[in-house]
Amino acid sequence: VRSSRILQGGQSGVSISNYSTIQIEECHISYNTLSGVEVKQGADITIHWCQIQFNSQHGILLGEKSKGLIVGCEINNNNLCGIELRSDEEPLISHNRLEYNQVGLKVLENTRAKVEENRFAKNEKGAILKPFLCKVIFKGNEIA
Repeated sequence: VRSSRILQGGQSGVSISNYSTIQIEECHISYNTLSGVEVKQGADITIHWCQIQFNSQHGILLGEKSKGLIVGCEINNNNLCGIELRSDEEPLISHNRLEYNQVGLKVLENTRAKVEENRFAKNEKGAILKPFLCKVIFKGNEIA
């Protein structure tokens, strides 16, 4: 999916599951009833240079056993989290701007991920919420 506007969906703007693979580039994903992008059941997603904003739940929800690469996106003004991670497959989240969400990044227990060189700013309840039992590598992120 490239250079598309995915707006006002009745559920998630993009939903991928069942070990499928998709690449989303230069898209505008907003005003969806659930999450902007929902990845579950072992799916693998690559998201580059997208604007993901004003969704009723999460900007991006990366579910259990899902893989992902999220790079260069503006993820803002989502009602819950900019990104919520539930995956143990070590997705890479790099060079994104997560602003004006309830929480910038929420990580659940037993999650693995690499979170590098992102900018977190003006998220209502904090930049990053993570439990003690997670294996997330944080490197070079800016929290303003």
